[in-house]
Amino acid sequence: MHGSSGNQQKWRDRAIWTGILLLPPILINVYFLLPGAFQVSQTGICPSPLLDRQAYPCSPVDYLISMTLAPWSLPMQLLLLFGWMGVVVPIGAGIYFGVKRLVR
Repeated sequence: MHGSSGNQQKWRDRAIWTGILLLPPILINVYFLLPGAFQVSQTGICPSPLLDRQAYPCSPVDYLISMTLAPWSLPMQLLLLFGWMGVVVPIGAGIYFGVKRLVR
C-alpha cells in the first residue's frame, strides 16, 4: 500500500512539472494566435502566412493548425518551447537544490 502512494506522488510531481514546462508556451501561443483566429472567424479568410501565397478561405481551426503545425511555423514553436525550458529548468533546479540544502 505504501508503494502505491509513493508512485502516485511521483506521477503527481511529474504532471506538475510537465504543466510548468508546457503551459506557459501554450498560453503565449494562444495570446498571439487568438486575435487572428477571431478575425478568421469573422471573415472566413486566412491571411497569407508566407509572402508567396494569397489570402485564402478557411476556418478558425484551419488557421490555428496552419499557424502552429505547419512546416514553416513548427521551428518557431519548438524555439519557444525550448527557450522557455532553458529558462525554467536551470532556475527550478537551482531553487530545488538551494531549498534542499537549506532544509538539511
